[in-house]
Amino acid sequence: MLGIDRVNPVYYPFIQASLMLPQSAGIAGGRPSSALYFAGFQGDELLFLDPHYTRPAINFRSDYTQADLATYTCSTPRRIALSRLDPCMVFGYYCATLESLIDLRSRIELLADDGIKSIVTFDNGYAPESALQSDTTGGSESQPNPSVAVDRHKELPIQQFSDVDYNSYANRPKSESEEVLSRCSEEEWVTDL
Repeated sequence: MLGIDRVNPVYYPFIQASLMLPQSAGIAGGRPSSALYFAGFQGDELLFLDPHYTRPAINFRSDYTQADLATYTCSTPRRIALSRLDPCMVFGYYCATLESLIDLRSRIELLADDGIKSIVTFDNGYAPESALQSDTTGGSESQPNPSVAVDRHKELPIQQFSDVDYNSYANRPKSESEEVLSRCSEEEWVTDL
């Protein structure tokens, strides 16, 4: 939780910076009793899609048109002020490779170096003892599991960036939600809440 009733303003810069990271998959959270999907921000407002957009059921048939299916998703982005957010959130990151994970760690640590209060911490990749041992004999004595190759004393390498351009994320392939946001002009955004 990032606060008691509302998000503590000390976390606003991290929320915004997190959404700009190339590994960001967005944020789930929102307001009390309502989960929203945040995919971007503008100024002090987060842009979101409501995954709970509902409508009456349509008749069952074997084939539906794209127009039929489109009516079941929210196609208009909305916005909400950071100051109105519920403090319970889930930050999503997708790292397809070890290099991507190392890059994410480096970028988040650079944010902290810039004085931005982070909600994400990294451990050095130590595996619990239970993962290093396996009882294959049926007895009480545990043996090392050769399929688990973990050096518990080796730190995850950290890649250093002297000048990170967080706006470079715009050049990566856009997610479906980002496509929706980019197709709508600012005038179409609905201020919600």
